[in-house]
Amino acid sequence: MLSGFEVFNMRYKLSNKLSMFKFIGVLSLLALAACKDEAKNMQPPAPQVTIQEITLEDIELEYEYPGRVAGIKEVEIQARVEGIILERKYTEGKLVKQGDVLFQIDPEPFKASLKQAKAKLQDSSDLLKRTKRDLDRSEELLKRKFVTVQERDNALYSYQQAQASVKQAEAEVKTAQINLGYTKVVAPISGITSQESHSEGSLVGGSSGNNLLTRITQFDPVYINFAYPDSDALNRQKSGMQKEGSLTENNLKVEVRLGDNTAYPHEGDINFTDVIIDSATGTINARAIVPNPEMKLLPGQFVRVKVKGLKDRSKAIIPEKAIIQTAQGAIVYGIDNENKAVVRPVALGAKVNRGQIVNSGLSAGDKVIIEGMIKVRPGQPVQFAKPEDLKKSQ
Repeated sequence: MLSGFEVFNMRYKLSNKLSMFKFIGVLSLLALAACKDEAKNMQPPAPQVTIQEITLEDIELEYEYPGRVAGIKEVEIQARVEGIILERKYTEGKLVKQGDVLFQIDPEPFKASLKQAKAKLQDSSDLLKRTKRDLDRSEELLKRKFVTVQERDNALYSYQQAQASVKQAEAEVKTAQINLGYTKVVAPISGITSQESHSEGSLVGGSSGNNLLTRITQFDPVYINFAYPDSDALNRQKSGMQKEGSLTENNLKVEVRLGDNTAYPHEGDINFTDVIIDSATGTINARAIVPNPEMKLLPGQFVRVKVKGLKDRSKAIIPEKAIIQTAQGAIVYGIDNENKAVVRPVALGAKVNRGQIVNSGLSAGDKVIIEGMIKVRPGQPVQFAKPEDLKKSQ
């Protein structure tokens, strides 16, 4: 059995141990609180970003496509009468004006035919006069009953036949005059001539089968044929572009750049767009008409055309670097009322020099992060900074 002193001694030791445990516990709590404060102080600051406040505006659009120059008219010059070419009156590959004589076909046979036709017309005219006198005489004699009705009718029939003969003779004279005129082969349009197909002395036209003499290509103005992707047409439909900006309205301007990328001094107009998509290429054919007074554009020449005059109504435009592509589509980081980053899905339109058009997903007054997105996480507070300050901090 323990004495009173031993019991006291045991209680004293136990009390000291409990005090020690309490002291250690307090120290642990203090250390834990200090760690929490230190961890709190070690949290990174809100990332600095540059933002753009969204405004909606009408945006001028420009599309550029490759094209080929073509003559607005290419006319085959044919021999319209048969004969021998006596003379070529133009220089191959040079400019001719409308009405210039290109070839002279031997006119003598056609002059003779014209004389024959005129002689026949004279005979028919004389016959007409004689039958008219006979008819008038028969009418007078019929009144006196010196001739029968049958005789008067015969005189009338002869007169009518003579009238028909005159008309036929007049037509033959006209035909002979036309054929004689065809012996001078003239340029129906102004343009550049090609190489002659048949030299002087050749039999051309008619049964010879050698009808083609040369070709003339009109160079002022010229056509530029090009094609644009169906995706461009779809983008215009999706973006709700104004009607006056539709290619099918044929009222758009084009700028032309030559093969060496120099600017052509004259603008043109789109005057044709097809209504179907080429299944082989997925493009829609279009054509512009362009002035060419200096003859700088030649058929077959490669150029680039820039279509102008399209407008995208009430759209936002942001820098391309602000857009993040994901498997679900394009997104941007917006800023909410608490200055926290939020994800905003967007539908994109056309690209322009100033950036990327956004068809939907942004409204006027929205704030979008355009720099510093790499450090941003959804729901994270951000700090606004000017672009120059953001570059210094990086």
